[in-house]
Amino acid sequence: MKDNILCIAAGLALLAAGTFGIYCYESHWYPAILFVGSILLCLPSGVVSRCWRDEINDDAPATHKLIPHEPLFVARLFVGLSYIARNQGILALEAACNDKTYNNTIYRVGKNMIIDGYDPEYTRDCLNNMVTRLNECVLNRIRYIKQLALSFVFIGIASGLVGTVPLTMRYFAGADIPATSVLVLLFGTVCSLILGMLFYILIPNKIYRDGKKIQKVQRQVIKGLISLQEGDSYNAIMRNQYTFLSAEEVEMFKQSPVPLEFKEEKSTVNYDEALRTVRKGMRDFGI
Repeated sequence: MKDNILCIAAGLALLAAGTFGIYCYESHWYPAILFVGSILLCLPSGVVSRCWRDEINDDAPATHKLIPHEPLFVARLFVGLSYIARNQGILALEAACNDKTYNNTIYRVGKNMIIDGYDPEYTRDCLNNMVTRLNECVLNRIRYIKQLALSFVFIGIASGLVGTVPLTMRYFAGADIPATSVLVLLFGTVCSLILGMLFYILIPNKIYRDGKKIQKVQRQVIKGLISLQEGDSYNAIMRNQYTFLSAEEVEMFKQSPVPLEFKEEKSTVNYDEALRTVRKGMRDFGI
């Protein structure tokens, strides 16, 4: 509370000093003092800097960087894993090395859980909780960034209005209006408003869209993991993965439903035979 009072007092003092300087002197430093004062006034009402910085940088346990055509990659991956699991057993997935480069926490946790023999319902609940944590993280980031945006808007509007008062007083007093003060004041106000718009609309929208894409991929991963744990066939996994693909990815999936890397896996079933089975299932399904 004491720090808040000091910030408000310092902000008001700087606003008063800047207003007096613009009225009495011709220097571009006094409009800058107005912006510093407005910033100090924002600090008590805004999010504590450490709080929003930690939240923005916080990685939820379900987050990861999206890769191009990730739903297609995930669909092929689970069809390939089902090829291994149905012919060598679920424990054979631990030795499968074709997914080592896939950096997805939910996939890693879920795969380890089904190898360790957890109940499918318990596995689903745990992974869904991770997705919920991801959604909360995205919403918190958006909330803090929007609050930061409102601070920028306040800084621009407050500084612009306060700076206009001494310029108007100089005008009615018959004194010259310093061009540097007008330019600095206008430039700072416009920049603050632009930053406010950027942080309130563009950045939150991008975070929200990316979060939705990641959540969709994570739901697809959970669906594949549970199907794998329940021992579904190639075709059953192919069908539930197909629903997550775009039209372009469906065409690519038709050409190669099982990753070629799985051809080198030792199995009691021939790779080409498994590929024919999956493609027949796709035709029967109407893909």
